[in-house]
Amino acid sequence: MGAGAELAPGAFDADFFDPGTIHMAVAGGGYVGATITEGGELNLAGAYDLSFLKSRGGPGAASAAIFAAAGFPVSDTMATAAWAGTPPLTRTAADVADDGVFLIGDAAGYVEPFTGEGMGWAVASARAAADPVEAFLKGDPTAEEQWRTAYQRRVGRRKGWCRAVAVATRAALNRAPILAGPLVRHLAG
Repeated sequence: MGAGAELAPGAFDADFFDPGTIHMAVAGGGYVGATITEGGELNLAGAYDLSFLKSRGGPGAASAAIFAAAGFPVSDTMATAAWAGTPPLTRTAADVADDGVFLIGDAAGYVEPFTGEGMGWAVASARAAADPVEAFLKGDPTAEEQWRTAYQRRVGRRKGWCRAVAVATRAALNRAPILAGPLVRHLAG
């Protein structure tokens, strides 16, 4: 699950958070990004394992626990901030084609966003949909099955691999959070 909040200026250790830098706190149960906004607030965005989130009683306390485990200063207002949640960060559509509707991009499902593959999958699925959609418009009764096959070939397998990498990465970071720094630096370029 994901959630975000902003802490007002003065409600956090501003000396710790460099403006213009995205700070990533990674620990067992999830990760929380933090950055100073143009208005001086501390913007927080986290992704949490659902069981961890429930065990902590919500995103504020979960984020505070992640900050503490990562050695970040924990604000007293973090647990009581106005957190806004998101649905689970991985979704799968039951079917990518039904009744003349061909799902592409995130509508067809998505994997946790840290993988960075979403835009590529959206473009690949849109390009791959052209022939099945044309077949559908010409009345071909196999068009939906053509799309299911094309989608699986062009995007579905990649999502499977990406999902496996996300699960393995999360498990590794839960066991050795110190690996998060090099991983984030590598992903950031």
